[in-house]
This record gives sequence, C-alpha cells and structure tokens, in this order.
Amino acid sequence: IVVYVTVPFIIRLFPMLLSKVVYLNMVKVPLSVDLSNPGELLNHTINFYLTPEEGITVGVWHTVPTNRGEEAKGKDLRWFEDSLSDNNPVIIYLHGNGGTRLPALYFLCVLQVLSAAGFHVLAFDYRGFADSTGEPSEEGVTQDSAFIYQWVKARSRGNPVCLWGHSLGSGCVSHVVPLLYVRIPSLGHPDVLICVKEMSSPLLILHAEDDEVVPSLLAKKLHETALRSPHSREVKLVLFPAHLGYNHEDIYKDPKLPLIIW
Repeated sequence: IVVYVTVPFIIRLFPMLLSKVVYLNMVKVPLSVDLSNPGELLNHTINFYLTPEEGITVGVWHTVPTNRGEEAKGKDLRWFEDSLSDNNPVIIYLHGNGGTRLPALYFLCVLQVLSAAGFHVLAFDYRGFADSTGEPSEEGVTQDSAFIYQWVKARSRGNPVCLWGHSLGSGCVSHVVPLLYVRIPSLGHPDVLICVKEMSSPLLILHAEDDEVVPSLLAKKLHETALRSPHSREVKLVLFPAHLGYNHEDIYKDPKLPLIIW
C-alpha cells in the first residue's frame, strides 16, 4: 500500500520522472559507435540531421533498397533524397523506448529483410535520444515523427510511405497518423485506443502470441477498436503463433513477412 501511494505522489511532484521511465532516453549509445558513419554497420546507408523546429535537431539514417546498394556507394545526401522517388516503397521506422536509430540485432535483421524486399528504410531518433537534441515529450516525439513523414512524402512523388512502429513506437504512430493529441489525465501519455479511432489510413498490426513484453491480448483489443472506427479503411491483424518463438522482437524471422506487409 505504501508503494502504491508513494509512487504516484512522487510522479506528481516530479513529472519529469515519468517521462524518463516511459522513454528511457537516458540509455545512451556506446561511445565507440559513430552515429554519423552508419557505413561501419550498414551498407548503402547515409546519416543526416533534420530540424523539426527551431533549436531541435534529430538524427536520421536512410537505407536504400539492396538492389540499389552498389549504385549508392560514395553518393551524397542529394542522391539519397532523390532516390526516394524511384518507385520503391518507403518505411519510416519508429523505435521503442531505450532504442536509437543504431540497430539492435533484431532491427538490423528487420532492416535487412525490408531492404532486400525493395523498401527504403528511414530510422530516426526522437528528440532527446542518442545525438538528437532536446528532451522527449508526447508532443515532441509526435512532432518529430510527423515532420519526418512530411519530409519523406515531399520527396517520394507519390510512392507509398508507411510508418512502422515497434513497441513504444507504435503508440507514436497512432498519434502521428490522426495528428490527435489525447492524454490520460493521471498519467500524461497517449491513449492509443482513442487515437486509433481517428485513423483513416490502412492499419496493419503484427504481433507475436508469445510476446512477453506487450501481451497479444492488447493487439486484439487494438484491432477490435480500430474496426469500430467511424473512418473507413483497411484494418488487419496478423498474430504469429507462439510455437514460432518470435516473442517481442523476432517477427523478422518469418519468411512470409515481406508478403504480409506489402
């Protein structure tokens, strides 16, 4: 009882603590990693920075499809920007809490699968993460995500642009798409079930039944809520059976993944 009462009281006195717990942006990239040089880890990838608002810069990595890998060698940022209009679809990856655009093993594998399937992949760090400036907040990470999306759309010339959110990133996606800001008064973080009702774009939910971090029951509830939305669009839930052992991070291992998402 003491813990139950004390924790909300501390959060009320120091609201920034909740932000730190939710985002875990204090988890820093190892000093030995040079985020400005992704070529050390990924071929056909460039690093650059964008400014979603005055005083805020966010770091971005752009990986082109594998079939353009050789052509991309030695090219500058303008070439990478122009490549977004090459008729290949684009995925913008929104990482989870404690993450960065530096791929963890699971995301490195996801990126390789998507790139090999013909996708451009852009991964970025919200404000306050890695070498992006500022401090994260609900409004801030939403603004950063929306800015990246609009930046890509302006250069893709009608090519499909998809938002891929993992873990916390899926909550960011639900906010970006309807550009709706909704708070749970006692917690101050997004209510995804409310936001998803305002989405009018196609929605694909991928979830492993054995996910030990985010129970698959929540994915089913999200799917049911999206289906009841007054906005007409395609909504699909794909549950990967528990016996596959994909858990929270390994759906990239499914050989049908490229066909599922496209």
